[in-house]
Amino acid sequence: MDDTVVKLLAVNESGDISGLTDQQMDQLPEMVQQISSQMVEFYLDSGFQKPWIAYVSFFENKLVGGGAFKSVPFNGQVEIAYYTLPEFENQGMATATAQALIDLAIQADEELQIMAQTLPEKNASNHLLQKLGFTFFDVIEHPEDGLVWEWHLF
Repeated sequence: MDDTVVKLLAVNESGDISGLTDQQMDQLPEMVQQISSQMVEFYLDSGFQKPWIAYVSFFENKLVGGGAFKSVPFNGQVEIAYYTLPEFENQGMATATAQALIDLAIQADEELQIMAQTLPEKNASNHLLQKLGFTFFDVIEHPEDGLVWEWHLF
């Protein structure tokens, strides 16, 4: 992996991003504002339990994307998800965000098995996961997304 390291800022229960002012929140890209708003509903349904929450990623003081744990750990497993803003794609930001989430999970519980799911096709996300040491595990039927590929970090 390259040496890109992102700083994660938490998306709190109200959808605000820790450390940002209201003015900065209003200036966030529409995509990030939507995801942050969606997290409010997610937290109401699933609970808000740090570190198993959503984050936005900053690199060199620029918002580059974000990621989340899709739930609190269950049966010794936790799933990560990540995204990059379009203008920062293909620059290692998603990889750095995924690595930061992995690091958080390991700090919280080094026994956890970390998982991720991707579309069932070869794509950049598959490559990213393989670069981080994930191995293809299985094709599964996701209740909302249909068929997905599941990857595990061993």
